[in-house]
Amino acid sequence: MNEDIYANADIIEIHTKCTSSQREQTPKRTQHSGSESTGRRCYRLAIVCLGILCFLLLTTVIVQSAYNNRLRGEAKRNKAKMAQIFSYLTSNYSEKLELQTSYSTLTAEKELLQTSYSTLTAEKEQLHTSYSTCTVEKEQLQTSYSTCTVEKEQLQTSYSICTVEKEQLQTSYSTCTVEKEQLQTSYSTCTVEKEQLQTSYSTCTAEKEQLQTNYSTCTAEKEQLQTNYSTCTAEKEQLQTNYSTCTAEKEQPPTNYSTCTAEKEQLQMNYSTYIENTRKERVRFYPGGWTRIGTQLYYISTENKNWQESRKDCKNKGGDLIIINSQQEQDIILGIDAWIGLTDIEHEGTWKWVDGTPLTTSYWRKGEPNDIHDEDCAYNVAGTNALIGWNDANCAGRMFWVCEKEA
Repeated sequence: MNEDIYANADIIEIHTKCTSSQREQTPKRTQHSGSESTGRRCYRLAIVCLGILCFLLLTTVIVQSAYNNRLRGEAKRNKAKMAQIFSYLTSNYSEKLELQTSYSTLTAEKELLQTSYSTLTAEKEQLHTSYSTCTVEKEQLQTSYSTCTVEKEQLQTSYSICTVEKEQLQTSYSTCTVEKEQLQTSYSTCTVEKEQLQTSYSTCTAEKEQLQTNYSTCTAEKEQLQTNYSTCTAEKEQLQTNYSTCTAEKEQPPTNYSTCTAEKEQLQMNYSTYIENTRKERVRFYPGGWTRIGTQLYYISTENKNWQESRKDCKNKGGDLIIINSQQEQDIILGIDAWIGLTDIEHEGTWKWVDGTPLTTSYWRKGEPNDIHDEDCAYNVAGTNALIGWNDANCAGRMFWVCEKEA
């Protein structure tokens, strides 16, 4: 666009030069003709005018031809310039697209830099605050350092004095150390011997106390059993005598039958009283703790629970429900209703003790076990005959129980 303007300006300049040239030539001709004589003025004026007219025509034709040629050349040059301008604009458009992309990238980078700048500004303010705080602390530390320096000099003086005294004490300490090591060796030997004797004494004392406790328990149990045995023997002999007398009287005529029957009932009452007294004596002796008989310990409860809860209580005490292996153990529970460690809960009709051993010797009551009400647990029935004391019952029932464990 700018090149077209420049081309038109060149054409106008040429036209102006040509016109000026024509205007300059005309006055010069007129001036020259004015110097001639007056007579010939008209003739010459006509010739001059004609010549000027021809010259003007010729000049006009020449100028017009040159002007046309110049216009054609200018048109060609303008066309070439337009092509160059088009090419330049095309290349500029590609560069414009690239510049646009670069501008977008630079805009994004500018925003990132702006964010970073904001962050750095905030950090700068924080650092400035920290610097102010640090400056105050530095001044305080400087004051403390000055005070510390004075104190250090005082301590240095004291240290020098102390060093002299230390050397004197070091000499005394070395002498004392040698004596101490000798005494330490003697003390260590004495301490080892003392510990050995103390250990032996403690072991002996513990064993003595344990034996004393066992002896006291055994003596008490022995005396109790001896008393029970003597009483039982006397009563047994009395009953045997009474039984012999009753048998002899039974063999007499029937007139003595009533007397014998009365005596038998009296003996039965006496025996029942003996059993009840024995049970009460045992109950007073057992509650709240274990009683040792032979190599076993036995515990009789003072409350009622079902079979499972009773066994759990025995386990918590370190034992289990009683297992009857002899007539002596059966006599222990004579006269009380109590759970024992016998059940067929795993397999109906197969009775086993709580330790898994099968039942061999039994003391069932007549007609038992009958499993009338889903009865899978055994208990002892209070009575006077230990040989017929067991019954089966539902395990959910509540009654006393007897525990057993190794002594």
